[in-house]
Amino acid sequence: MPQLSVTVTDEVYAIVKAVLLATGKTQSSACGEWIYKGALAEMLELQKAGIIKPSDQPKTEQPDE
Repeated sequence: MPQLSVTVTDEVYAIVKAVLLATGKTQSSACGEWIYKGALAEMLELQKAGIIKPSDQPKTEQPDE
């Protein structure tokens, strides 16, 4: 499975840690879900604007929750 590395502000890190503590999710599971949802929303907006064609959309599977 491909991996990504991101740098976030201290504030974002604190929010992520609080959510992980409250939900019991792993960092990989939670962040993977958030990235998926955000990237998909961005791609749909680009499709609406005609910047990306629907045929350019890769076949994806939603990450495990």
